[in-house]
Amino acid sequence: MMVSRPIKLDETTENYSINSVLIVLTGFIGALLNQSDVLFGMNISLADFLIVLFIGALINYNLFHVSSAHILVFLLFSVVIFVNAVFVIPNMYHIPVYAGTVLTDYIKVVVSFLYFLVGYLIAKNNLSQTLFKWFAIAAVLLGCLGIVFSLAPVPQMVDLLFYEQVRLKGLMNDPNYFSVIQCAAIAIILRYKPLPSFLKFGSISILILSIFSSGSKTGFLTLGCLLVFWMFNTFLEGKIEVKKLIFNLFCLFVFFFFLPNIQTVLSNFLEMISDKFPVFSRVELLLTDFDQAVTANGSGREEQWVIAMDLIQEFPLLGVGNTANYLTVVRGMSPMGNLAHNTYLQMAGEWGIPVTLFMMYYMIRVFFTRVSKGKNKQNHLTTKEMLVAFLVSSLSLSFNNSRIFWLLLGMAVWYSIEVRERITQQKQKDVEQNKRRDLDEKYD
Repeated sequence: MMVSRPIKLDETTENYSINSVLIVLTGFIGALLNQSDVLFGMNISLADFLIVLFIGALINYNLFHVSSAHILVFLLFSVVIFVNAVFVIPNMYHIPVYAGTVLTDYIKVVVSFLYFLVGYLIAKNNLSQTLFKWFAIAAVLLGCLGIVFSLAPVPQMVDLLFYEQVRLKGLMNDPNYFSVIQCAAIAIILRYKPLPSFLKFGSISILILSIFSSGSKTGFLTLGCLLVFWMFNTFLEGKIEVKKLIFNLFCLFVFFFFLPNIQTVLSNFLEMISDKFPVFSRVELLLTDFDQAVTANGSGREEQWVIAMDLIQEFPLLGVGNTANYLTVVRGMSPMGNLAHNTYLQMAGEWGIPVTLFMMYYMIRVFFTRVSKGKNKQNHLTTKEMLVAFLVSSLSLSFNNSRIFWLLLGMAVWYSIEVRERITQQKQKDVEQNKRRDLDEKYD
């Protein structure tokens, strides 16, 4: 199905006004995606209110054009989830149903879908660069503030920016989520061409230091995977020569060969840093004793994963419907039951295996779509690399209701549609050219 054309900048006063409104709203949405807090039992961001204004503006300007298939799938999904969460599971397992929790969980699903639509429309209307720019600026500023107040604590700012006054969380309510957002900002800056080299290096350094200050092992591992994926894409673009790639692989081999000796030196060095900055002891543990790191200090995920898999075995087809039912069931199975700390297991537990497999197939298909050409190439690559940060960290965090994840997925869907349209148009053009050639040859 062909999609409508994006807006185009021109000289008319009316279109200039429309573009200005959408650019300003997109910039604020990008910046405020770095903020979230718990209110009324939900993670609420100021960006939530702006996406409503953004959608309203698109409707007002007759620019709200989305695929009807996405709307129908969401409505079908909503009905299945609602019926399962309110009627099927509670009746089968005598779980009390509370209108407030059902409404709260359903609002989370609606908000996630709205962010998906907004991401789709932002990419479609050539606003991706604006979103990326202000998202990265806000992330760098928050990282910079966190580093400053780590070295020179001010009680009010420490309470605002730090979790338990130790781990940097920015304006998010969770330091792990904050660290993943910082990784996503690094993905933007790595591909932001207008930024001078010294500013790019300084910004990335601040973001990496803020990830370390968050004390998040998930963030640290996500950063490593992101950089590897970025290097892979850079190689495919032809920006890294084969000789340099071989040299990098050789250096990696040497590093692992001498790792026992390096660990001894590294341990002594990190111990000195940890004496001055206690939060760094978590990352020190990751670098010097990985096996202990993934289970120490309450960071172990294995027990929650096992409980989640037991629940999935119990409810394989439709899941338990929503988060409230999920928590009730897992806490009945084990006093330690909690969220799965794994997006894929959480989705399977709440939505069932068939829906989860469909979602994973859809995400894989979108993610591995050929990259756009022309002006959208860098935006498409940036979207994919930001998505990698969330897909990797989803192994130890529950992101099934993450705003940024669904927004990025919506953007990736638009770019995949654009690529398919371009391929289809090229095939049609080739067919027409072949027909003309055949006609010319016939009359010649």
